[in-house]
Amino acid sequence: MVNPKIALCLAELEKKTSELYVEMADKISSPSISLIMKFIGYDSLKHSLIFSEIAKMYGLKDELISDKTCLDMLGTFFRDALELLNSLLMEIGRKRNLTRKYLAKILSKLVSYESSVGEEYFVGFVASVFSQSYEEINISTKKILELIHEDEERHMSLIEDILTKLSD
Repeated sequence: MVNPKIALCLAELEKKTSELYVEMADKISSPSISLIMKFIGYDSLKHSLIFSEIAKMYGLKDELISDKTCLDMLGTFFRDALELLNSLLMEIGRKRNLTRKYLAKILSKLVSYESSVGEEYFVGFVASVFSQSYEEINISTKKILELIHEDEERHMSLIEDILTKLSD
């Protein structure tokens, strides 16, 4: 059986990820890099909303989930991701704008984060969904989860492109 609370935990991580990318985008002087960051941020917000809808589909109605519950279910992956996102949000919140050097430093951390999120997301949640029979889960949900996984891979690629541009 799929645990819908995991979907809520992933929704929380995606929401924070969205906040981070959008806040970074607003503090970058390069319009093209800012646009890419907003693209990733809005994509992450979309993922957050979809994970919340999946949780509702499995019976959780407008529930909030505690960080402790997510930590109990997802372990160090959740703790490490949340700590990274919170620390970066605090760091960036104190800055008026982001230099190219500082942005490269942050994005290097986010490449690793996006890779980890994509992997944990696929292994932890999607695998449990895919193990269900077609009678137990709507096939369109499986397709949506595949698309989110592809989005996460695209996010990594975009960040790597930005890092390349910053090093030129």
